Amino acid sequence: MALFMNLLPETGPMIRRVKFTQVWEDIVTEIKKLGYAPETKGVVFDVEEEEKETVVGYHSEKSVVPFGFISKEPGSVLRIVKNIRICSDCHSAIKLVSKVFKRKKVVRDRRRFHHFEDGFCSCNDYWLSIEAEMVELLLALP
Repeated sequence: MALFMNLLPETGPMIRRVKFTQVWEDIVTEIKKLGYAPETKGVVFDVEEEEKETVVGYHSEKSVVPFGFISKEPGSVLRIVKNIRICSDCHSAIKLVSKVFKRKKVVRDRRRFHHFEDGFCSCNDYWLSIEAEMVELLLALP
């Protein structure tokens, strides 16, 4: 939340948190109409499924999406830079956001640029197959 607090000094922290949370919840409601369901296979913590959905629901790239909707002009490209790879759930969610809301997004993760537009990603979902293999290997560890 510190990033948002510095970028929007005219409102109080609680108002910002509620606004961003509400915008993200509205976005999720819309992308669920196209079949989005939180993908929790990559969460290796020993917690309940609902808790896993909460964990993936607040990844940094998802937190930036409502910020972009609120602060940037409609039609402008939202650019996100990460120092780790994008997870499959965020990848799927951002693809659907680009389709539903007709907003281009560019995510630079540790390995590549992902250009999301009209429900497609420039990586052709290559990363999803690699992540699935890594998850299988992690789950097979004793």
